[in-house]
Amino acid sequence: MDYIEIVMKNIVKKDVENLIFNCLHLEEKNIIRSHFFDQKQKKDLTYQEITSFSEHILTVGTCYFYLKKLRVGCSLKNVMLLLAIEKEYCDLTIQVLGSEFEVYSIQECQKKCRQLCLELERIYSLNTMEEIIIGYEPAEDDDMKLISFSENGLRFFNENYVSKFAASVFLYSKIRR
Repeated sequence: MDYIEIVMKNIVKKDVENLIFNCLHLEEKNIIRSHFFDQKQKKDLTYQEITSFSEHILTVGTCYFYLKKLRVGCSLKNVMLLLAIEKEYCDLTIQVLGSEFEVYSIQECQKKCRQLCLELERIYSLNTMEEIIIGYEPAEDDDMKLISFSENGLRFFNENYVSKFAASVFLYSKIRR
């Protein structure tokens, strides 16, 4: 089963909370499951047990949210949101089943991809990060990467990847050039 990944690389830590709760509009009611590790207490916690999200992301580690839905320009269902927290930066990965887009007509898939990409460009412009990569898991691998947004602009890769999602993403990237 293919997963689509959106990877936001090297986000400045001060932007992470705003990105998750204001740009991605993560809502507690959509959290199915979550996992955090408290470095001080040396125990596993859920999001509901964390006293301060901003304090938690000051520590190095990983955490995740499994969500009923997340709106990133378009509504995505059954989403995994992963955070890999380093000393100064954080990587945020959004995973969704590839079939999320394949069930739609090509026109609907193109519309959803356009909405997704426009929102990701907006998020990139509002936050301090290295780049946003869209591709199939693992999206950071050159052979799985579809497009990326960075200070160098929009780049696309692997045009021969065959799926409605990939074709829609490439159509978007070519229109934006």
